[in-house]
Parts: sequence; structure tokens; C-alpha cells
Amino acid sequence: MESDLFVTYHTFGLVDGDRDWPADLPSPTNGLIHPYPGGALLYTGIHTGQVHVQVRTSPAPPAQLDDSRDWESIAEVSVDSPQGRLAVRSFENLPDLPVLSINGRGTYRVRAYALGRDTDIDGTATTPFEYYLIEVWPAPAAEATSYRSVDRYGDEVLHSMQAAANVSSTTDEPDGVTFEEWV
Repeated sequence: MESDLFVTYHTFGLVDGDRDWPADLPSPTNGLIHPYPGGALLYTGIHTGQVHVQVRTSPAPPAQLDDSRDWESIAEVSVDSPQGRLAVRSFENLPDLPVLSINGRGTYRVRAYALGRDTDIDGTATTPFEYYLIEVWPAPAAEATSYRSVDRYGDEVLHSMQAAANVSSTTDEPDGVTFEEWV
């Protein structure tokens, strides 16, 4: 199934049921999809507007990577669905797409594909030019995998979030040094 989705703040997500959007995120492993407890965020190049999203669910991993488009970014993560109602949504709406957690509660692998994120970084889109494919299947938790990352925007997301994580981890006073000495 597929649908256009209105996004804001460079993101849409996979959210489990009535869970809230995350306040804090762990350091990302790629610049496309970022898992958190009960969901995952996907990063769009546009700030606000329409993107096109296609979803596929299956009881087993896809036999191969999708080649229907010249995908610029492909990454795979594990997502936990404690409510069994994992679905695509943005801050504003829930599109007409099926629930992705086909076995109900449990852990799923999510493979995300993106194309067009460099077209108008920080821009707006009334007609979609960014395309996303999300493949989901039940599977035990596993390390994140990045298959391809050739878009500039994905690198920017990854590096800026890693830099922010490094800054926040170094803002504490060094051991044995007073605040006045440190600043």
C-alpha cells in the first residue's frame, strides 16, 4: 500500500499505538531511520510538505533489496511494538496505511529506503518528490545495518546528531576539576 503523507520538522515515524513521540533519542547509526522504544523516526529532506510512502509487510525478510527505484539511502533497524499497533504517522496525521506489526506485539525488522531527500533540503513540497519504501517483518532484535547512503542529507543528519551527542556527553565537569577551573 502507498500514500502521500504530510510531514513537518523533517520527520515522520513508525509509532506503536498511542505512544508519544520520543523526547530523547539514542545516538543514531544512520541518517535515515532512528529507532526508539516503541517506534522509529525517519528523516526527510524537506522541512514541511508531502512525501510519498509505500509500505510492505511480510512474515519473513525480503529475499533481496528492492530495485524498483534508484534508492539513495537504505537502512535496517529493529523496532519493538509492545502494543502491536505499529503504524506510519506524522505529527499531523495518520495516513491510510495498514498496521505494520502483522504478528501483533513483538520485535520487527524495518528496512527503510529513501530517494529525493537532496532535492530541496529544508524546503516545502506541495507535490511529493521524496519517496520512501518501508518493509517490515517479525524478527528478533539485531544490530542496525546500513546498505546504502549516497545522499548528502543523510550524512548531514548523522553527523549533526553524533556531534550533538558528543557535545552533551562532554558538558559535565572533568573529574577532579571545579566548575570555575573548567570554564
